[in-house]
Amino acid sequence: MIAQIHIPLLPILIAAPVLGLLFLASLPWVARRTDFLSITREHLRRFAPLYFVVGPSAITYFAVCGTVSAIAAIIFPFAHNNMSRDYVIQHGIFTMFHWIEYASSFLGAYAFAWLIRWVGLSWVWTGISVVSLSVSAAYRTARLDPGPNFSTGPQILLSAEWLDAIPVILGLGIFLLQRTGPNKTVVDNRLPAPSRNDPLDYNP
Repeated sequence: MIAQIHIPLLPILIAAPVLGLLFLASLPWVARRTDFLSITREHLRRFAPLYFVVGPSAITYFAVCGTVSAIAAIIFPFAHNNMSRDYVIQHGIFTMFHWIEYASSFLGAYAFAWLIRWVGLSWVWTGISVVSLSVSAAYRTARLDPGPNFSTGPQILLSAEWLDAIPVILGLGIFLLQRTGPNKTVVDNRLPAPSRNDPLDYNP
């Protein structure tokens, strides 16, 4: 089951991350003037099975990893009309796709662990999202067929490669280490209340 990517998709693949960045840039302004964050939190809590069972894999590997890999896959053959297999091996393009996948796995696990904590759900949902990402990472790999009939896209494996799930575990581990790290000391700058036992502090 292989999804092929064609050059006409390039404008869409570029517009998607640009619109995403514009949304993130406008989020502080929207949050100050509307109830967007509270509505979003309640919505995620109500539809948790949708967003934290299927959502982690779909967003991490399709929206993020797929978009970045597709842009790279289109740019290379666009610059080299006939990209040979030797060129791919020499420049490590196939390895680059794997590293994009590993980075997406790490960031996806960290981001969804943070999101679940922000929504206020139990740790069970964090475990579910990690399992979803791990299974997807183990059964999914990058595919690249260089040559005149250039094609690329994700490929579903018949047997799992569980080592590919290590970035997911690392992303969750970094999040847990930050959460359980030493507590920051809170300094109380308020002045102490006047004491009647101290004539210098007491002013009737």
